[in-house]
Amino acid sequence: MESAHVLEPLDDGGSTDSFPLSTPGRGLLAVLSIGAATIHLVMVPAHAGEWLPEGIAFALAGWFALAFAVAVCVKPSRRWLEAGIAVNLVFVAAWAVTRYIGMPFGPGSGTKEVASLVDLTCVGLEVATVFAAAVFLKNPRLGEKIDTGALVVASVIPLGVIALVTAVVASPSARSHAHGEGADHHAEVTTAAAGDHDMSSMDHAAGDHDSTGAVPAGMATPDPSEHAHEAAVVVPYDPTKPLNFGGVEGVTPEQQARAENLVAVTLNKLPQWADYKYAEAHGFHSIGDGPTGTEHFINYEYMEDHIFLDPDKPESLVFDTKRDGTKTLAAAMYMVDRGTPLSDVPEIGGKLTQWHTHQNLCYKPNGTLGGLTNAEGKCAEGLILPEPTPMIHVWIRKHQCGPFAALEGIGGGTIAEGETKLCDTAHGSH
Repeated sequence: MESAHVLEPLDDGGSTDSFPLSTPGRGLLAVLSIGAATIHLVMVPAHAGEWLPEGIAFALAGWFALAFAVAVCVKPSRRWLEAGIAVNLVFVAAWAVTRYIGMPFGPGSGTKEVASLVDLTCVGLEVATVFAAAVFLKNPRLGEKIDTGALVVASVIPLGVIALVTAVVASPSARSHAHGEGADHHAEVTTAAAGDHDMSSMDHAAGDHDSTGAVPAGMATPDPSEHAHEAAVVVPYDPTKPLNFGGVEGVTPEQQARAENLVAVTLNKLPQWADYKYAEAHGFHSIGDGPTGTEHFINYEYMEDHIFLDPDKPESLVFDTKRDGTKTLAAAMYMVDRGTPLSDVPEIGGKLTQWHTHQNLCYKPNGTLGGLTNAEGKCAEGLILPEPTPMIHVWIRKHQCGPFAALEGIGGGTIAEGETKLCDTAHGSH
């Protein structure tokens, strides 16, 4: 009489040196962990560019996941599976906090991140790792007795994980992953090393800016050929979708690329200032125009640092305001040095972009708006007329006159002689 095969009861004596994890168990845990590790490591440069400690944290997470995968394959132990469960639960908890509460510290403190395909895939793999490790802790020999047909079916799991991770790390969301609400959906962003001020560390002096279309110092220059085929395409500006400023006659591929790059970098990094109280704590102050529905916050230190077009150090922030006191970050208002003539501002996007000045606004000594100039262009006694300072808006929300419009599109400030006030309806939010 043939006796039935009975698995011997598990008895590892509590040892951490020997654990009878089945081959399918080893393979599944390794593939899940390697998938998560790949995503963590791919995202290291983007996060290190935003804040170095965060980049280091992503690197450590990736290396732990790789170490876990190797350990469960080469020498699995109960302790390693327990560590895998604990650490991955920490990763999942950290993800949940940054999405539903906000970054607890760092440059983006208080800013909620938006879930994207990249991080949803990564956290999904981590959750799957926790679940699988818990199952195999309870029954390490699960899957030992598996026939050929079932093995073929089971092989779909690791192949599917590999295909999914490959698609995710190659997706646009992996290249545009960033802090701030809506930032995960932005177009590709070229991120320089921390401290380089990305595209904006430009020392301004007369004659420094090439009016022929040269890229300002620090600004990444995408290959113009990548945009040439888009020249005739007109797409309304939507900060939640890939950027495309094509379709404007007379705009070169280089100018289009520079304009798109400036908006992309702003979309990526400006949300670190989304909390106006955080901005105030870092040197910004309101000019007191909130009752109009739009409120400007100015940073005098950034106005004097000779660094331009840098969302890490914007000279001014623009907030949409409501009667209940709610303030929503809407745009950066970049400025160059005081007194710079409009003929000597950085050349960015040709007809896509336009600098302007305000020469009719009078300020109180405390820096808040006090009124307008009289018919002779002078301020009332006790008010100050600042030296004209060229500025340009970059909107991180839809605007009827496009991403670079002055406050109200047409009618915003004084522009260079011979120009027409910009209202880019081609890329405006119709």
